[in-house]
Amino acid sequence: MLFMIVKTIIPNYYLKIYHKYSYIMDRITEKTINFTKERETKNTIRYKETSSAKETIIGTIYLQKSFLPHIPPENVKITVQFDS
Repeated sequence: MLFMIVKTIIPNYYLKIYHKYSYIMDRITEKTINFTKERETKNTIRYKETSSAKETIIGTIYLQKSFLPHIPPENVKITVQFDS
């Protein structure tokens, strides 16, 4: 009888632990954010985030003209990676 109780309790316990840690492992470790050209300044180009998410992640960024190609792109993608 005791063996049957232990046999049924332990798998449920491990199942709960598995679900707890699988949730952590399923978190996003990388996110790509799209930006569109908003305006140019003397040495930089301002890009505004264009995401369909409810909240903005980065907002606006300024990229140096010297970093960009001769003809600056209208759209830029930036990938953010998280170390685990």
